[in-house]
Amino acid sequence: MPLFSNPLLEPPATRAYLGQNSVVITVNTSPITGDFHAIQCVNDTVFSLLTETGVSGGALTGLTIPAGVTLYGRFSAYTLTSGAVRAHSV
Repeated sequence: MPLFSNPLLEPPATRAYLGQNSVVITVNTSPITGDFHAIQCVNDTVFSLLTETGVSGGALTGLTIPAGVTLYGRFSAYTLTSGAVRAHSV
């Protein structure tokens, strides 16, 4: 038995954590759907739609998310107004 065990770092969680599952790169305003656990903003990004499971309150639509920021959650759809993102699949 290992001295240290962390179920979050065992497959398939390890693949998702390290970004080894599929990635959708978006640089246009086409609507995107899928099952994503992280959205990484490559450029300053503005979303016109960002659908996240289990979130109540204000949406992040219309706000400028700076380049380099990664949003974590459970996302099912997004549409960009501007910018570029890498969406990491679950």
